[in-house]
Amino acid sequence: MMRSAFHAVMGRRGVEESIGTITGERRTMLVGGANDEGSLEEESMPITVKQIILWRSEVDNKPGALAGTLEPPAKAGADLKVIMGYKRPTAEGKAVIEVFPITGKKLAAAAGTAGLSAASIPTLLVEGDNKPGLGHTVAKIIGDSGVNIAFFVGQVIGRTFTAVIGFETEDDAKKAAPLIKKATKSTRA
Repeated sequence: MMRSAFHAVMGRRGVEESIGTITGERRTMLVGGANDEGSLEEESMPITVKQIILWRSEVDNKPGALAGTLEPPAKAGADLKVIMGYKRPTAEGKAVIEVFPITGKKLAAAAGTAGLSAASIPTLLVEGDNKPGLGHTVAKIIGDSGVNIAFFVGQVIGRTFTAVIGFETEDDAKKAAPLIKKATKSTRA
């Protein structure tokens, strides 16, 4: 294989993984470069924990309700990171839609026309590199501190872990945030 400046920066393994990714042989995201020995080092994305405001609406549970609620913010240019829609089992024929972020007067007005309003439930958004057992680590540290979780929606896409966690009180969310940061630091390789 011909050596290039790209090889010098990426190392042989990095070049092969990059080429494989381009050709579809391997679906990995390459981050970082080669160390002095030529082996690949990946940069890790630290876990971030931030308080967010969900915008919420209760709607009739029927086909098209989600799309109809999302249409006004979408037309106003909303770039939503979180969309949750679910049936309310205790309210016959009703569903809840929650979204984030809605920022600025234009998006707030559009969200309002769709029946969305800022929810009062204290919520944290947790994002960063995934590690096996990370969801358990977060849930355990919160539970061990005596804080009750109102809801926890988590997912992993690629290497990124994301969770939206709701709490019963503002104090619970404020107590949980630094605990999550501390617990997830110790799970990094």
